[in-house]
Amino acid sequence: MGGAGKTALVTHVHNKLLEEAGDDFEHIIWVTVSQSNDSISKLQKAIARSINLDIYDECDVKRISGKLLHAFKHIIRCVLILDDVWNPIYLEEVGFPVSNNGIKLILTTRSWEVCQSMSCMKNIIEVEPLGKEDGFDLFKKTLGVHQIRPTGVELKARAVAEQCEGLPLAIVMIARSMKGKEHIREWDHLLECLQNMGDGQYHMDERVFQVLKSSYSFLNDKLQRFFLYFALSAKGTVLDSFIKPFMKRFFYGEWIDGAKSFEMRYNECYTMCHKLKNSSLLVKKYGTWRVHTLLQVMAINLAKKTEQIMTKHGMNLIGLSENGKWNENLRSVFLSKSDVPDILDDTSPKCSKLSALILNSNSYLKWIPDDFFINMPALKILDLSRTSIEHLPKSISNLECLIALLLSRCRKLNYIPSLAKLQRLIELDLSYTAIIEAPCDLELLVNLRLLNLQGTNQLKMSSSVISKMSNLQILLMNCIPALMDVGRQDLQGLRKLEVISVNFCDIEEFNTFVKSFLDEDHGLKGYYLSLASLHYAAFSIERVYHLKGVVLSGIDWANRVAVLPGDVKRLIISKCNDLTRRTTCLCHALSIHNNNNLPKIEWMEIRECDRLEYLFCVSPNCSFCTSVILSQSLHLTALKDLKQIVAQPPLSLDSPFLYLRELDIFGCSSMKILMTPELLAQLQNLETVSVVSCGSMEEIVGENYCSGNTSNPTITLSNVRSLKLNFLSQLTFVFRGIMLCPSLHYFEASYCEKLSPPHIEIKEGCKLQMQKAWMGQEIYWKYNSQVQISSKI
Repeated sequence: MGGAGKTALVTHVHNKLLEEAGDDFEHIIWVTVSQSNDSISKLQKAIARSINLDIYDECDVKRISGKLLHAFKHIIRCVLILDDVWNPIYLEEVGFPVSNNGIKLILTTRSWEVCQSMSCMKNIIEVEPLGKEDGFDLFKKTLGVHQIRPTGVELKARAVAEQCEGLPLAIVMIARSMKGKEHIREWDHLLECLQNMGDGQYHMDERVFQVLKSSYSFLNDKLQRFFLYFALSAKGTVLDSFIKPFMKRFFYGEWIDGAKSFEMRYNECYTMCHKLKNSSLLVKKYGTWRVHTLLQVMAINLAKKTEQIMTKHGMNLIGLSENGKWNENLRSVFLSKSDVPDILDDTSPKCSKLSALILNSNSYLKWIPDDFFINMPALKILDLSRTSIEHLPKSISNLECLIALLLSRCRKLNYIPSLAKLQRLIELDLSYTAIIEAPCDLELLVNLRLLNLQGTNQLKMSSSVISKMSNLQILLMNCIPALMDVGRQDLQGLRKLEVISVNFCDIEEFNTFVKSFLDEDHGLKGYYLSLASLHYAAFSIERVYHLKGVVLSGIDWANRVAVLPGDVKRLIISKCNDLTRRTTCLCHALSIHNNNNLPKIEWMEIRECDRLEYLFCVSPNCSFCTSVILSQSLHLTALKDLKQIVAQPPLSLDSPFLYLRELDIFGCSSMKILMTPELLAQLQNLETVSVVSCGSMEEIVGENYCSGNTSNPTITLSNVRSLKLNFLSQLTFVFRGIMLCPSLHYFEASYCEKLSPPHIEIKEGCKLQMQKAWMGQEIYWKYNSQVQISSKI
């Protein structure tokens, strides 16, 4: 980031080299590169002057490069310092011998891409912002320690320094501006301005502004627009989990045609995020993307000069109608989290060029007058999500340029006027609203690409409306089945669908949809299909996009089989007690459609299914067991009648469990043995095992497994890294013999009162030393990889 102290640091290094190592180096060369259009020629001349090489008569870059390389053959030790590098410099073209171990290169840059291109990634010192104490020390040093001695000034000075967020240039310039000012009110005024930087109260020092702006100016036009959008629309901070909706608003504003898919647009925005990050204009830490506060101030100053952007994000805007900044030149208005109250009647700003109006997360906003949007004919994006609006104004019906209407989580919204004229609308997000009836003429939105109806629990709508939206690419509508059910015929014409999230209440409709719709070449990138009698928690579009998941919950199986898609990756079965009318084995109630390639289920979760005794029969005649692979995780929760995972020993080498890595069991109170020796033989890729609150569990592995030694039977778990056993009151043995676990890093057994310490060896003959501790009144056995194994037994 500009102003972080890179030049100051390398200046210190340069001076130290001159003072202390001058005799060790024949030449110490300093070149300030900056944003020069002729950087190679400039650099060649500077280096030539420093090593006393005459190239005055030469104009050709390649000839000069050859002369420099020849000259460096006679130089044993040299340091080249390149300050403020903006573009990659290929030193071979310059004539600098990078392969010479006696010649060192030091460079400063704001760009990670420069470091990558110049192969400097192994020896990077990232200049981080100063910590609070270091920042205050610099502030005091610049200001003068004597000036902060008056009562109260030191606390104010410390608060002022903290507002600079560790940026040395800002700390120094602000400290200099306060020299000689000892009155507490002057400090109060400065602190108030800094604390309200986003409201334009702080006038940034011109030098600081120019240093920061240089990074912005180096971007291309689209990246500049994206940076301003990022810095202004969300106060410069976006959680990683919300980055996709945030990006979506930007590319809607840039929307020209529908040639690019949503995925292509997301990829482009992600690329721009990383370009800003690599240019030190954006930071990603702890799952959050953030623009430095002073860069936000710079963005505000740039926006003021153009008069095209209005922002008061989080600044407690008193009333839209009282704000005098509405003007004809406005293109974007960002008023997220600004405590916007109800807008007064007869308010209708004249903003004929306005394309984006972002009013989301204003919980006090309940009312917008009917004529408010009359003078906004160019509006493309309207975001009223997370407001308390109850009725949308009638003037919305005339926003013919509108591309995105975002109303998610307007939980009081119950009326939307006709949208018939909004023929350019790409996204309509009505998720988690209180609408009872669909907007009039919804079926006329023939260009709609994304329709989100998730959580609209009171919506009554003819499902045939959906069938007329032939350009839909993303459809999310996990609705209450009693009010709206979707049949296969309603979705048959949606040939452009990429992502679908939909609920069925009838098993036959579900099966028909899987066998017909998913069997055809729709090219779905993600789906979330639920067969549920009750509303099931829906995934956001960001999670659904690459998820291929099925949920079966609380349904009446009525002796029928549920057909699963052949490429399902995530399967959740919950509260399906009625399936036991047909069988006590889960696999008999499931089948896989189009199983030419064995589907690899990455996540399988079964919970709260009473009377279910077994999951798999593993019979070679079972269509489900022979056509599915569990490739990652199996989670079993509150299956109170479950006896075993498999109904009989798995004899086939094509077991569903061959690739299983994680096994998690909770609250399965009828299980006495977790796995038999035969099942264990199929679990050689297992890495983590967790068994919790299984009150009848007596053994983890049965005792009949032997490896040629009947007195000391041995089992091998080659890949198990973690084994956790908790609240197993009847557990006596993990295994009655020797467990050889060469990959084990962690073992824990707590609240297992009857458990004998297991015999576990990392390598044959070397028993682990098990730590025995007390947790309250309970024995607690624990091992981690830092504990040394015992000597040879």
